[in-house]
Amino acid sequence: MAYFNTVYTGNVDADRYERWSFYFSTEHTFTAIAIATSGDLVPLIRLLDLDGTEVISGEGSFTTTLPAGSFYFVQIEPLTGSGDYEMSLEKIIVEVPTVRTTADTTSLIEGESTTLNVTLDDIPETGYTSAEFTCTYPADLLSISNISATELFGANPVTALSGPENGSFIFAIAGSNGQKALISGLAFTFDVTALLVGNATVECTAKAPEDNVLQDLASGEAVVLEIVESIGTINGEAFANKSITITLSDSVGTVIATTTPDVNGIFSLTAPAGSYTLNAEASGHLIGENTAVVIVAGEITNMDAITLLAGDITGDAGNPDGIIDQLDAISIGMNYNSATPDIADLNADGIINVLDLEFIARNYGQTGPQSWIITP
Repeated sequence: MAYFNTVYTGNVDADRYERWSFYFSTEHTFTAIAIATSGDLVPLIRLLDLDGTEVISGEGSFTTTLPAGSFYFVQIEPLTGSGDYEMSLEKIIVEVPTVRTTADTTSLIEGESTTLNVTLDDIPETGYTSAEFTCTYPADLLSISNISATELFGANPVTALSGPENGSFIFAIAGSNGQKALISGLAFTFDVTALLVGNATVECTAKAPEDNVLQDLASGEAVVLEIVESIGTINGEAFANKSITITLSDSVGTVIATTTPDVNGIFSLTAPAGSYTLNAEASGHLIGENTAVVIVAGEITNMDAITLLAGDITGDAGNPDGIIDQLDAISIGMNYNSATPDIADLNADGIINVLDLEFIARNYGQTGPQSWIITP
């Protein structure tokens, strides 16, 4: 707040007092200080409410706590003498016992787990013999497991657990054999597992005994976990004289996804995280292939542009054999000036002739599959 980063200056005497107005939107504890900078001034500093009623005063300073939401005035006047002064407000950080929750990581993919850590900070000197923690979470997005106390309350603490159920659980910890929590530290941990995509808010509050009555402790910020889909994306470009089919297969050959590049050769497909084989196939062309494409959830894998080589029409068994050779040239001759088979029409102009033979000659001796490289 700007009030605490400003020096206010003025001049007062027996006939002149000065007031500075302040408004606090939240509760603040602070010290107001007035220092004479000239003359024989001994400043008196008063805090007045909106009606001008004194709240507190002091020679040169006062310390107070003000609630939120009201206007106040700090009035400077001479206790004796007159002269210039400087006035400032110094904020006092009041340490109160607080429960805080943090996560080892706040970004998860579906099915992934992380550990949440619940700490007690600014424990009073007398310590706590026990504490009761209540944690809430969205049960549709997260599951809870492995709730475990540390030795903040001493060795072998006694614990009781209610839940987890319907999006909350209560975990109570008490020091055994008279042991207490005497210093700030980690009270317990628990694991969360992401179930569905979304933003999951986890909040833990705490109570501790004071004069045999449970009192609410202050709470830090809630933890927000971002859960993303367990899929990734492959982008790339593939070119050929004919329509291309892009196929993604798993380790046993099951097709996971297929797509066709657009008119500019650009394609994109998504799949669950994992390791795959990626193929690009076009009739009469060598196959482009990468057998070790790794998809990372929430990330994009880019493939180098690939141009499939035309000319693989047939082989010894009558089907394309991954070699562009004389058998493919013979197929051109056997179907010369015909429109079929389509596989032999390498330039896709509707007729098989010397223009198709040129592709075989250009790529003669090439073998497949063509290596398809992941962009570094």
